[in-house]
Amino acid sequence: MDDELNTWRESNKVPVHSSDEASFGQLKEALEEKKWIKVVYFGGSNPGQERDIKPLEIFQVEGYPEVYVRAFCRQRNEERTFRLDKLSFKVDVLDKNQIYTNQEMTESKSLEDVILEQINTSPGSEASQIAKKIGIEKKKVNSLLYGRLRNRVQQDKSYRWWPKETRITQQQQGEEIKRVDTPLSQLCRYYLDCLSHDDLGGVSVFADSKFGNLDYAELSNLPILNDNDPFDTDEGRRMLERVRRDRNRQTLCLGYPSRLKWIKSKKGWEGYFVEPLFLFPYQESDSRYAKPTLTDDPPQINFGALKSLLNEGNVNLMEEAILLTEELGLANTDNEQPELYEIMARLHEIRPDWDWKEFPDPDTLTTEPPLK
Repeated sequence: MDDELNTWRESNKVPVHSSDEASFGQLKEALEEKKWIKVVYFGGSNPGQERDIKPLEIFQVEGYPEVYVRAFCRQRNEERTFRLDKLSFKVDVLDKNQIYTNQEMTESKSLEDVILEQINTSPGSEASQIAKKIGIEKKKVNSLLYGRLRNRVQQDKSYRWWPKETRITQQQQGEEIKRVDTPLSQLCRYYLDCLSHDDLGGVSVFADSKFGNLDYAELSNLPILNDNDPFDTDEGRRMLERVRRDRNRQTLCLGYPSRLKWIKSKKGWEGYFVEPLFLFPYQESDSRYAKPTLTDDPPQINFGALKSLLNEGNVNLMEEAILLTEELGLANTDNEQPELYEIMARLHEIRPDWDWKEFPDPDTLTTEPPLK
């Protein structure tokens, strides 16, 4: 499947000016007049979903009979390619003035100015809301907000953005959790303290092994952000079979970002351990032949990595884990969970004293040199 997709991507594109498809006329008109149109797409992973798109190109690929449409998708906040025969056009034509594109913005004002204008007009907006309004990828909005605009805006604990001069009240960002002092709360804190002295070793595995069997498989991209299946690789398949044969009922997790910890044992052995900071659990299917799938649960903090970063004993470990969970918005069950890029950007900002080697960008994983 991957070979066929690569062949398709590497083949020449040929512009299409006419087609027998009934919807081609509407599509061509939208392309020529730079209109946003509402469609229903019956392809992809969620067939039958409505999309707001702005057509950018109509083409065929040499060697393939299908007609394709490259368009900016408002719901995905990025360019996508659609098969024309799987598109059903709605009557609605979106007002051009309601949605900006990056190209339209640069003709009159900078992207930074447009983002600031949106925040000043609608203070307390999330990055996803800003991105949808101006019709660009959410990642581009976040990269500017956490980058060049960082001194001109501020973010509350719910990942909402405000003008720098705004005084954010507790009512605006949600009331702080007050520490109560009741017999029940004292019992809960005692129980958490007991847990902190129990088994908080976490996940820490050898980075390399002379026997060749590693307890991890290194990935070139994160399956959270794309449709790539880690179990389609030889390394991933071997890892899955090892877990399924294991009598100790080990479970699979996706770990990110990873930290390398140098160890020197009392017997003289020296080497690295791999310790991922966050663990995203996989769920096994009832069928042995079905592949595991990532759950929708928030990521779990790996106490092994956290303990190494704190360089402390277990006494403050649970308290730090709870604090970190709250600061990153992972404990908020009422609102939608923040996206991974937002979590990483905030983590990098609120823990600058950690021994970072690079900015944790989930879209660009470092694979050279390999972890081992």
